Parts: sequence; structure tokens; C-alpha cells
Amino acid sequence: MLREWEENAKQYRIRLKEEIEQDFFSNVNKESSHTYNGTPCWEWTENLTKAGCGTYGGMVAYRFLWTQILGREQPKGMELHHRCEFRPCVNPWHLELLTRKEHRASP
Repeated sequence: MLREWEENAKQYRIRLKEEIEQDFFSNVNKESSHTYNGTPCWEWTENLTKAGCGTYGGMVAYRFLWTQILGREQPKGMELHHRCEFRPCVNPWHLELLTRKEHRASP
């Protein structure tokens, strides 16, 4: 009985993650005219902050993608930096972790 419950819970988590990913990416334009190193920015198309960043799930969209969808860590004291310098971008290949000092010094 416990094993069956664990399997059902696992399947539910998988479906929930898939639904969240579908919902998240329904707000992304992967064919943006903005590019970085020849690759397009994935432009967030909904709910932008005054600073121009997308929001999703109570956090900025690029951080939601990094931590919740990709499952990557954002260590304490580190900040996500847009190498493309386009704040609505959620393309993970355009993001990098920098220290706060490095981030403030970047263009």
C-alpha cells in the first residue's frame, strides 16, 4: 500500500512539474529579435517588473527557471547575471552566476 502511494505521489509530482513547465513556457517567445552570441533571447512576454524582468511564481522569471525548472542552485551571495543584457530574457545559456561585486561591475 505504501509503495503504491509513493508511486502515485511520484507520478503526481511529474505531472505537476510538466504542467508548470508548460505554463511557464507559454509566456516565453523563443524567437526574440534580441540575441547573445548568435543565439536568441527567450523573451518573457507577461508580467514585467518596473526594471523589465518577468515574474512567475512569486519570483523573477529567470530565477524561477534556474531554480525550479532546471533545479540549479543559486548559492548565497551569488546573483544571476544576464550576459545578453536583456532583462526579460529567460534563456539559461544567457545567464551566469556572479558575486554581487562582479554583478555590479558588469555592463
